[in-house]
Amino acid sequence: MEKRLKYKSLLEQFPDCPPNDYSEIGLEAFRWVHDMAKHDNDFKPNHLIKSPPERKFDDSDYMCKGNGLSFHDKFSSSLFIYKYWYNKGNLKRKKIFIEDKGDCIAALNLNLTDGIASLPDKDNYGHFTFHEYDSVDLKSKIIDILPIFAADGKFIN
Repeated sequence: MEKRLKYKSLLEQFPDCPPNDYSEIGLEAFRWVHDMAKHDNDFKPNHLIKSPPERKFDDSDYMCKGNGLSFHDKFSSSLFIYKYWYNKGNLKRKKIFIEDKGDCIAALNLNLTDGIASLPDKDNYGHFTFHEYDSVDLKSKIIDILPIFAADGKFIN
């Protein structure tokens, strides 16, 4: 079976996308999702959901990453960064953030046969960009979905 990247025709529009140093990885990974990962956009690259800002059109590295999926290598890192971005907004922006990004964190088992990724960046809280293979359904890789908010609307610990 040929390992063809999902969105290959889109990725080919940018030089060195994905970069040559991306490789197949196998690890437990964490991604922001909506409750029960039922939302159509939970495993869709950001730039397929909405257009990138015009000022970024010439930045092929940014464009390539925006056509991949963001993950963290630890639940605690994923939650920390979610809280950081969420708390930057006012009440209206916080609501929009939840609508866009989700209210849960999915734990997934990524295997070497699922796609290629950058190495988790320890200087960026273990964030990495993942490009999945065409035949992969990441929803089937979910092993747990953990809420970000408690019943009272406050963050979980």
